[in-house]
Amino acid sequence: MHKLFSYSLLLFTVFCVGQKKVLQTKFSNEKIVIDGKTDEVIWKNQPIAKDFITFEPDNGSVVAQNKRTEVKVIYDNDAIYIAAVLFDDEPTKILKEITQRDDIGTSDFFGIFINGFNDGQQEFRFFVTASNGQADCQASDTDGDDFSWDAVWESKAI
Repeated sequence: MHKLFSYSLLLFTVFCVGQKKVLQTKFSNEKIVIDGKTDEVIWKNQPIAKDFITFEPDNGSVVAQNKRTEVKVIYDNDAIYIAAVLFDDEPTKILKEITQRDDIGTSDFFGIFINGFNDGQQEFRFFVTASNGQADCQASDTDGDDFSWDAVWESKAI
């Protein structure tokens, strides 16, 4: 099984997360480096979010084991840290187009949607492409996706 790419994301604003699934996370005093790796001790015993369903293509389908995604979340007083490992049995087919910020292009990507107000009406969305491109937006049912919003955050795809 080949690893598609691994992400480390650092979000500088701590949000309350509205959720459909529950993932327990831990507070950390340990320094976490945004390098696409999970070498820090705190990651080792962190619960894994898994068993996702697809959004694109085939919305609602169960993700095949050979294309699974595993996500871990940690936080401290300054940030939320999200580590994601995406698997693919055909890594040579991973799309890695280099684009400008907020343009995913034809790249494979990973995204996190955070309902910061826990109101089910608006979200902060963060995307990282396989080539480490970033996109972020505020989204709501009434206004759609607003990619003019540029949050300050770090990521690393490897």
